[in-house]
Amino acid sequence: MNSKQDIVFKRCGCTDEKTGRQLAARCPHLAEPGHGSWYYAVQVATVGGRKARYRRGGFPTREAAVAARRAILDGPAEQAAAGAWTVARWLRYWLTLAEPHLRPSTLHGYHDHIDRYLIPSIGRITLADLTGKRLQACFSLLARQRTRNGTMIAASTVDRVRATLRSALNAAIREGLIASNPLAQVRLDKPVRPHPVIWTDERVEAWRRDGIRPSVAVWTLRQRGRPMFTYANGRPVRPEYLTHRFRQICKELGLPPIRLHDLRHCAATLALASHADLKVIQQMLGHSSIVTTADTYTSVLPEAAHHAAQATADMIIDAARSVPGPRLSRMPVTHVPAAITTSGYCQM
Repeated sequence: MNSKQDIVFKRCGCTDEKTGRQLAARCPHLAEPGHGSWYYAVQVATVGGRKARYRRGGFPTREAAVAARRAILDGPAEQAAAGAWTVARWLRYWLTLAEPHLRPSTLHGYHDHIDRYLIPSIGRITLADLTGKRLQACFSLLARQRTRNGTMIAASTVDRVRATLRSALNAAIREGLIASNPLAQVRLDKPVRPHPVIWTDERVEAWRRDGIRPSVAVWTLRQRGRPMFTYANGRPVRPEYLTHRFRQICKELGLPPIRLHDLRHCAATLALASHADLKVIQQMLGHSSIVTTADTYTSVLPEAAHHAAQATADMIIDAARSVPGPRLSRMPVTHVPAAITTSGYCQM
């Protein structure tokens, strides 16, 4: 071991009156009994054979610090290595390893979760000291935070932050730094996935009268034909400006309100209404599972159900006509109510 790094020392939290910085080991009162506490530091091997400094403090006597240091040196190498990594340091290291394999949008989300939520709350804790109890307190506090707009943070956001940390800690398990993932002990409210609904004439009327609006909504084909956005010179538009301008345009045109993100739902429902294959829509949206696409969008357009009923009825009638016996009328049977055909929906 390196004698300059593997040491036992005493320090305190007193600060310099002029600079405000901690005196640490330079405090003149350290020789007094009961002032300050003892620390130890050792160098240990971590991921990929890299060396890291492992430090612990708060011991009342030098003997206690020496005994704790010896326990680390004589114990499992993984325990010492986990103590050398703070959560903040591991998250940043893990992100550099994962970056080449991530889509830009996924990488941006990971950075946001790590910098905005995880490092401020648990960044100083070491992997060795990361427990389910600490993580439960962290995420319970996170669930009570508010966004920049003053609204409560969504349960789905908290769940995505947990997913980011889960991936990082699973990587720490693979590297032998921790034995199990403490996130398995954390319990959160299950996020409810909002299903987009169509701005029907009735919903628009209720919105104009009472201000009632669904959390996620999409326009009909008639309404969609009005907001396209771009700079003429191809210069990228700042998301904040685009969101603000989008709201202004909707207000100027008298359109029922939707979020800018709901344009994604509009595109999906339009593709569904035009009989696009569900697998194509899944790939267009970037969903990892077609179940997500089907669960979110197949209940959006009421005329989709009418189309399915019409197709089923037509098949049964065609089959009945082929059976020997009394012939059925050749007149077409319309099962879709006339109100649907004139409501402005995307027709199937």
